[in-house]
Amino acid sequence: MVGIGLNEHVVVSGDTKVNDKETLELVLKQGTMTEEEKVMLSLSGKDTDEKTTKLLLFSPKLTNDSTGVSKAAGQIMKEVQDYRKQLSEILLCYMTTAEVEDKFGSTILKSLSGIEDDKAFVNALKLDATINKITLGINNLFVKLCKEYGIFEAKDQLRFKLWRQKKEKNFPKLPVGFSKWVERMDVPVAKVKIEEFDMKPYDATTSITRVSKEPLEADRVPQEEIDTTQSTFMTPTLGVFPNDLENQDIKLD
Repeated sequence: MVGIGLNEHVVVSGDTKVNDKETLELVLKQGTMTEEEKVMLSLSGKDTDEKTTKLLLFSPKLTNDSTGVSKAAGQIMKEVQDYRKQLSEILLCYMTTAEVEDKFGSTILKSLSGIEDDKAFVNALKLDATINKITLGINNLFVKLCKEYGIFEAKDQLRFKLWRQKKEKNFPKLPVGFSKWVERMDVPVAKVKIEEFDMKPYDATTSITRVSKEPLEADRVPQEEIDTTQSTFMTPTLGVFPNDLENQDIKLD
């Protein structure tokens, strides 16, 4: 089962979709493994069943949750780009950099809005309708490329790191982008691993929670306690949830 911490032999499930609320449901699951791979994964303390983990990715918000102040167009654009970049990290495991840049690069955002005039586009970034239209376009394009490049249920599996949503909640989320968090299992030298900052305890000043001091067994949450029947709600890319403080610096000490 894919859960909080470092996961191996992960695949993006074909159940990944844009739902009727225009939200992307990113579904991850344990891929098919040999008996030897199952034994080794089990020895690492991970469950080897194929239960799915669903992450919901939402459009950026136009106001700051903690202050209620409207965000500037530049900040909104950055968060939309971050949303696109997060999904592009998964695509890059199966597509070349040139292919991702051509089909899923930063230049697609304006065209997805349907607004040609630069000034009108900047002004429109402050409207929910515009941001929702752009992120819906990103979501649909991501699903389309996953189908086109055989990413769903791919034979080439992934090493995937997930963080805990909150200290008191056993729900996973995509990491804040300090280091690489997803890669193919067949890379010569693994770069996705539990880092020092992943093992930091909950930091109430930023509302960012790392993996709970993994791999120390005493501090780990048993996989069977992770409820994957409930959706993981997250805002784009930064992996910050609606109740988290926005735009805060993350302190590692």
